[in-house]
Amino acid sequence: MMKWSEIKKQHPDKFILIGDIVEEQTSANQSKVIEAEILEVHDDGKK
Repeated sequence: MMKWSEIKKQHPDKFILIGDIVEEQTSANQSKVIEAEILEVHDDGKK
C-alpha cells in the first residue's frame, strides 16, 4: 500500500488503476483516497 500523494508524485500525468483502497469520508456523499495498491500504470486511460 502507498499513500495517494506518493502515488501521484511517482506517476504524474498517468492513468493509474488502483485497488485495495483506503478512503476517508469527506461528506455524506464524497470521500477521498488515502492509500491504495497500484495495479497498473498507463500513459493512456483507454488501455
